[in-house]
Amino acid sequence: MKAAYFIIATLVLFSLVMSVRSENQLPESKSLAQPDEEGSPLAFRDKEIYEMIEILREVHLFQELQLSESKATEVMQKVHSIRELKRNYLHKRYTLENVLSVELSYAAIDQGKISTILQTLETAKHEYYQQLLSADRELQDLLATEERAKYVLFQRNFNQKLKEIIISIRQENINLPQQHNQILRKQPSESVIRQAK
Repeated sequence: MKAAYFIIATLVLFSLVMSVRSENQLPESKSLAQPDEEGSPLAFRDKEIYEMIEILREVHLFQELQLSESKATEVMQKVHSIRELKRNYLHKRYTLENVLSVELSYAAIDQGKISTILQTLETAKHEYYQQLLSADRELQDLLATEERAKYVLFQRNFNQKLKEIIISIRQENINLPQQHNQILRKQPSESVIRQAK
């Protein structure tokens, strides 16, 4: 069972690295947390990368906690509900921040609207953290003491490993040789571009 999780995790990580390398760039870490405009290619790619990271996190979590199948199902349902809670909050916050930005761009700033938006943001944040604490408590209650301790350390260690992987990939991309295109002209009015190999 451990071997299967390891193979899945390796494949997911490999596909993540290859997709990022093929585009020769990595999104900034904040772009994973903040939604982009719906339908844009960047938003789709970032969402895809975010989902891969979450799948990788789940695989490593199972491997680390060594849960029974029934307990793992309960834990994963709770993890998924926490992830959905976070996604909904980030979307709401992002939308409200965009509205706030628009309001501030007007020549005549409506103080009342800005106050209302700020209050809505504060309320949304307060509700999110209350729901998050409640969901986290329910998750912790599913785990035995040793499993809880492993879960806490897993979160820290996984995030650190992920940062190291991203930094490593960025360093490799910085060190890649630049490819130069050559322009071949048959006549002064036309050109053919040949990419360097």
